[in-house]
Amino acid sequence: MLLDAVARGRPDYVILGAAAEDADLAALRAAMHTATLGIVLIGPQGATPAPGPQFGIETFDPADGPDAFTLRLRALMRRCRPVALASRCRAGGLTLDEAAMTVSVAGSSATLSLEDFRLLGPLFDMPGRVWPREELLRLAYGSQTQNGLRTIDVKLNRTRRRMRAALGHDPIRSVRGEGYMLAPD
Repeated sequence: MLLDAVARGRPDYVILGAAAEDADLAALRAAMHTATLGIVLIGPQGATPAPGPQFGIETFDPADGPDAFTLRLRALMRRCRPVALASRCRAGGLTLDEAAMTVSVAGSSATLSLEDFRLLGPLFDMPGRVWPREELLRLAYGSQTQNGLRTIDVKLNRTRRRMRAALGHDPIRSVRGEGYMLAPD
C-alpha cells in the first residue's frame, strides 16, 4: 500500500520505522516518480541506510521530543523539496519567504540560493537560539554529510556578505565558542 501511495501520490516525504531495511528503500526507489524523496526513519539512532541520489534520509529518536522532530522534518524538506514549503517566517523586522526563497527587511529583499535557504531556515525556525555548528551542519546538509564543520563557517560568511550587500543588514550573529544565532534587531 505504501508503494502505491508513493507511486500515485508523489509525497514530499515518507516516515518509516527503525526496522526499515535496504530492500524497503529499493522498493521505494522503484515506485518513485520524483527526483528526490525525503525519508524520516523513526527509532533509536542506529545503522542508517545510505541515502543515495534519490533519497534524503533523516533519523529521529522519539526521545528527542516533538520540537526536534519538527525541526528535522523542516530541514529535510528544505534539502529535498524546498518548493513544498510555502510559509513566511518572521523574526523582528526580517521575513523569510520560503516559497520565493527570499529574505527581506524594511522593503529590501535578497534572493537566496538553495544553500543560503538551507542554512537560514533553522535560524528562522527558532530565532534567538544559539545553533551549534554541528547541528546546523546536520540540518543543512543531512546526517550523512561528508562536509566538515568549517563548511558552516564558510557558507554562512558567504550568506552574510550577500545579505549585507542586498539588505544593508546582517542579522546573523556569531557566538564565540558556541555557534550562530539570528538576531534580527
